[in-house]
Amino acid sequence: RDVHIVASHSQQEMLERLLFVDASDVIVVFDCLSGCELATVGSQFCKSKGATVIIISDSKLLPSIQYADYCIIAKTEKELFLEYLTAPMSIIHALLLKMIIENKTEITQSIEEFECVSAKFNKKSECKIGEI
Repeated sequence: RDVHIVASHSQQEMLERLLFVDASDVIVVFDCLSGCELATVGSQFCKSKGATVIIISDSKLLPSIQYADYCIIAKTEKELFLEYLTAPMSIIHALLLKMIIENKTEITQSIEEFECVSAKFNKKSECKIGEI
């Protein structure tokens, strides 16, 4: 249920944010554009902590792939810079849609609760979902 985005430019900062990863976690790593040392180190660290590692990449040859439990390859022709990102973003979009469809009721309730809390604190209307 909890989602955390770990975007870092330093190995130390990234490892600090991943410190409490354990076997109950699923980590999704985006490693494109010829590989990234941070993606490799992060994947290795999470795998060593027992987490399930999913890597979305544009190549099977990247070093991070060896730590993946699941690997999704998004091939592109790589003629333009934006093409590097188009295929991985399409995969992300498809995964998000699948999760939304499968969890429609829970997501709808979360959105309604958020709107209620937002309205209450902005004093626009009363909450209808119950006491928050």
